[in-house]
Amino acid sequence: MIRPPRPPRPLTLGLVTAVVLATLVAAGGATAVEPTVPHDARLDSDRAAWQGQTLYFDGSHVVEESLDAGLRQISRTDRNFTVHSLHADGTLGPPVETVTLDASGIARISTASLDGRYVLVYDDNAVAVDEGTGVLGTHVSGANLSSCAWTVTDDAADVDVRLDGTTGDDTARLQRRQDGRLSGRVDLPPGTEVTVRLHDDGPRPVLFSLQTELDADGRFDERLDLADVRPGTTLNVSVSLDGRTLATTTVVVADGTPASAAQQSSMPSTGRTGGTALPTASVWTTVLGGSVTGGAVSFLAGAVAVVVALAVVRETR
Repeated sequence: MIRPPRPPRPLTLGLVTAVVLATLVAAGGATAVEPTVPHDARLDSDRAAWQGQTLYFDGSHVVEESLDAGLRQISRTDRNFTVHSLHADGTLGPPVETVTLDASGIARISTASLDGRYVLVYDDNAVAVDEGTGVLGTHVSGANLSSCAWTVTDDAADVDVRLDGTTGDDTARLQRRQDGRLSGRVDLPPGTEVTVRLHDDGPRPVLFSLQTELDADGRFDERLDLADVRPGTTLNVSVSLDGRTLATTTVVVADGTPASAAQQSSMPSTGRTGGTALPTASVWTTVLGGSVTGGAVSFLAGAVAVVVALAVVRETR
C-alpha cells in the first residue's frame, strides 16, 4: 500500500526558516575587522617584518646539506638554528633566540621581543632565506652578513607602501566601475594581512574597509564596487597593520579606461621574481548595512541549499 505523502511538519519548516534567516543576518552584519595580532608570515632575507608577527621558514635543505643526512635521521639538537642580532657594520652580534625545525623541516620565529636587524646561523654559517627557503651562506667569522639579514620593526616609517598607478603628486587613480581595481605593494613578508580603508570626508562619505593578504612579492590586488561613486571624487586611503597606520595617500575615482600598464607597474621593484599568482580578488558590496565578499555570498547560498535539501529528504521519508 502506497501511503500519501505527509504534510511538512511545522517544526521542520520553522527550523529551516530560522537557519536561513540567521545565516542571512549573520552575513549581512559581517564587516572587515582588523586583527589584533598579525598572523604567521613567511620569512625572507632583505625584508622587514612587523613586530609581533610569527615568521616561518623551511630549513630542511640547510640541515641536509650541512650534515649530509636526511632530516629524520638527525637529533633535535642538530635541527636548531640560532637567531643573532647584527651590528651596524653587518657583522655578527650576540644570539637572541634559538628555534628548532619540526618534523616537516619548518621553524617559527616569534618577533614579539625583537626590534632591529637579525640573521639566522646554522653550524657557524649565515643562512639566507629566499622565498621562505633557507640557503647555507658564508662563515660568520668577521664577514659582512647584510645580504642574509632581515629586519623587525614597529615603526611605520620603515615600511614602504605604494599603490599602483600613483602619479608624481602621490595620487592614484581608480576606475568608476563595479570591479574597480585597487592594487599595490607593501614591503612586508608574504602572508601578512593588512587592512586597507578608503573614505571621503564630504557630507556623503564613501567607506570601504577590507583585509587583504600579501602575495609572494608583497603585493595585494583587490576589486571594489565603485559604480555609484561620482566621477572626480577624491578618497583618502590608509594601509594599516595591527592597529598601526603604515601609510596614507589619496585616490581619485575617474571614468575611462583602466590605468596603463606603465602605471600599473610603477611601484619600485625588489629585484625578486615571484612564482605565486595573485590571490583571488574580492568584490566588496553592502548587504544589510555590512560588507560581505563574493565568497561569503557563495557560502550563504551553499548553506541555504544544504539546509533545504536536508529538510526535503527528511520529509520524503
